[in-house]
Amino acid sequence: MTRDIRSQIALGLADHLGRILPPSRSEWAAGMKAEIEAIEEPGAALAFAWGCLGASCLRRLRTLEGALFAVRIAAAATIMMFAIQVLATAHAFMGLTTPDLLPPVTAGIGLAFAAAGLALLGRGPIALAAVAAIMLVLNTIGLVANGMTVTVHAVVLRALVLEGYLLWSLLLLAGLMLHGCGRSVRLARFAQRHGWAG
Repeated sequence: MTRDIRSQIALGLADHLGRILPPSRSEWAAGMKAEIEAIEEPGAALAFAWGCLGASCLRRLRTLEGALFAVRIAAAATIMMFAIQVLATAHAFMGLTTPDLLPPVTAGIGLAFAAAGLALLGRGPIALAAVAAIMLVLNTIGLVANGMTVTVHAVVLRALVLEGYLLWSLLLLAGLMLHGCGRSVRLARFAQRHGWAG
């Protein structure tokens, strides 16, 4: 890594500090950036910039907004891991000697969970709630359709649909709760009283 690249990375990190730190700490961001720009040795500037980045992220997490964002990231990661597991199961179902609706239905469920994780990550809690509500409707349709068809794995399909009611209901509730927490005046006041406001 050349000196120029290290300096550029350090300056790039310095530019992001103002976006990471809460608005009430804008002076900290400006001070850190000035310090990084003043350090002449590229390795030392980069090391200091990484330290500032870590401290800024920790400070941001100590705000209500930061804590809710961390919960959102953790929930999205969990949903995505579950989606991968369901898709792997769908792939395993493809090897059954009597394939029927089970592999594509399971794959569809896995893709729906992936969509829910991406919706939460990219669009926020209300998008997660919307995906969950749609899936609850689809589960109802699936339950009714399952009663009209006879397949080799009808019992398994019915179990997936019933399990889906529980999981999608929990995700709907989680999306609404996260959305409510982000808009709660009482929670904002609580955060203010306990030093989590920024």
